[in-house]
Amino acid sequence: MNVKTNVLDSLEQSSLSIKEKFLSLSHQIVTLRRGDVIYHQGDRINKIGYLLEGVMKCANYTNSGDEVNPHYFYEGEIFPEYLLLSGNNEYIYTLIAEKPSKILLVDFPSFRDLIMHDMEWCHLLITYMAKRGLLAEKWKLCNCYGNLRSSIAYMLLEIYGASDKDWTEIKDNQRIISTKLQISRTAYNQEMIKLEEENIIKRDKSKIKIINRGKLEAYI
Repeated sequence: MNVKTNVLDSLEQSSLSIKEKFLSLSHQIVTLRRGDVIYHQGDRINKIGYLLEGVMKCANYTNSGDEVNPHYFYEGEIFPEYLLLSGNNEYIYTLIAEKPSKILLVDFPSFRDLIMHDMEWCHLLITYMAKRGLLAEKWKLCNCYGNLRSSIAYMLLEIYGASDKDWTEIKDNQRIISTKLQISRTAYNQEMIKLEEENIIKRDKSKIKIINRGKLEAYI
């Protein structure tokens, strides 16, 4: 199954419809530099955000001061709808700009009124959340493989939908991908180099093309 075509692309379409709806409401746009914090853990949630540009990371901190990143938000995603809809009114993480970012913010009462009175909007939101949830499940499945090569093969084919005909843009950087795969950036990069040396994939900066799809599929 080509997730890039069937899930990611359709998720982008749902996201664009949500963006149009948000822009029609009273809103504000906030620009952030890399490292800027927009919300701290414990801050009250009173707005719904839509990420127009960039990447935001959720950060929690261990007793020893280590940073843990349970989730990232990307261009076209909304946040933190699952916290508000589940009854939480405070952020359970600190929200930080991983890259220079631009965010559209809508007051939560406006968002809530849409859910209560606009069935078309409600259906759109449910569809969007379901597709994003499916993508999250794909990442979980990716990490269930017993070895790194299988995890990377699944990620390239089933999450990013890398093609053997055209270059596929991988928007995530190596640090984000290695965090999602729960490995070091060095381990991830070394395995990608081996796949290139074995002529299974080809890379050009952030773009990837599959050279030997059959061999890559055999790993999963």
